[in-house]
Amino acid sequence: MKINFVKKIEVPVYLAFSGGIDSCVLLDLLLKRKVDVELIVVDHQNEFSDIEVEFTKKVAEQKNLCYTVYKIEKFDGKGSQEAYWSR
Repeated sequence: MKINFVKKIEVPVYLAFSGGIDSCVLLDLLLKRKVDVELIVVDHQNEFSDIEVEFTKKVAEQKNLCYTVYKIEKFDGKGSQEAYWSR
C-alpha cells in the first residue's frame, strides 16, 4: 500500500497517540515527511492507561518530541465507557 500526501503540512500536527499500530505507523509517516508533531495521549484511568502513558513518554523521548497527557475522569461503571467519556 502506498500513501501519498497531496501537499506539504506547514503547521504543527497534534497526533492522538495510543501506542497502537495505527498511531505508530502514522507517527512514522509524519516524521519521515519531517512534519512537526506533538503527541497527545488520553489517560482514561483504567487498567491500560499507565502502559499507554509510559509508552507515549518513551516514544516522545526517543524521537525528541513534545507530548501532553490529558487525564480524564475515571469511568463510573454506569452505561458504556464511550458514552461516559464523550459527555
